Amino acid sequence: MDEKDNRHQYIFRRGGSLIMSLNGKVQMGTWEYIAPSNALLINRGPDIILLKHAFLESGLMVMKLDGQKDEPWVLINEKLVPDLDVERYLKTIFISKNQLKTGESSEGKKYYYSDPYDLGISSSTKFYDENLEPYNGKLGTLYPLQNAGSTGTPLKGVADYELEAGNLKKTIYRRPVSTKAGEFDLESVNSIGLNIGDKVLSNNSPVPDGKYRVIRDTDNFSIRVKGGHITKTLTKGEIGIIIFIGGLLLFVLILVVANAPR
Repeated sequence: MDEKDNRHQYIFRRGGSLIMSLNGKVQMGTWEYIAPSNALLINRGPDIILLKHAFLESGLMVMKLDGQKDEPWVLINEKLVPDLDVERYLKTIFISKNQLKTGESSEGKKYYYSDPYDLGISSSTKFYDENLEPYNGKLGTLYPLQNAGSTGTPLKGVADYELEAGNLKKTIYRRPVSTKAGEFDLESVNSIGLNIGDKVLSNNSPVPDGKYRVIRDTDNFSIRVKGGHITKTLTKGEIGIIIFIGGLLLFVLILVVANAPR
C-alpha cells in the first residue's frame, strides 16, 4: 500500500519474470536477485530500481531503494499475514522474540515488560508502553515484585516505577502501616521495614509531626515523624533501654534529693 492507499502486488516467478499489479491493472517486468549486494534488481518497464535488504521476517521483508534512507518497501507474504496488518504482525514478533509479558497499571494502562525466567520485576526488567516504545516517566503498578517480602510472600500494596528509556530508575513502594493513631500510607524505596526518610501519609497528606507507635510490624515499634518523613525509628529493644535509663536517672535523682543537706 502506498501513501495514496493504492494496492501494489508483485508476484516474483521462477525464471525471473515479474507480474506487477496496481489496483488490479497488470504490467509485466523482470527481477534478479544479486547475492553479493543482498539486493533485488527490478525492471518495471519505464524504470529499473535496485532494492537493498533492510529487514526480514517469515511474514514480511523490508527493502529500501539503494541510496535512500526513507520510503521503505514492505513486501508482505499474504499466506502468513492475510490481513496485511504489518504493525500488528511486527508487534506480535517483537513480543514473542523478547518474551514480553503484559501488565496493567493501577490507572488501567497496559504495558509490556521482560521477564523470561518468571522472576518478577527486577532492576534488569525492560518496560515498554502499549505501542512497544520504551517507557518513560512514572508507572504505577501492582505487585508481584522480586523478593518483595522477607518471607518470600508478595506484600500488599502498590509500587510506582520511575522509568527512563524503558529502564528501571527508581522503585517507590506504597504500603499501609498500622499505628495506634490509625492506618497510614508509607512511601519508601525499600519494600520492607520502616526506614529513616520514608514518607508517612494520611489521605495523601503528610501526617502531623510526632511519635507514633506501630502495631503488627516485625521490625520497629515506634517512629518519629517530622515534615511528613520518618526521622527516627525505635525498636522494642531501644525503647526498653530508654525506659531503663530513664528509670535509673529518676532513681539517682531521688537519692540525690533525699541525701541533700536540709
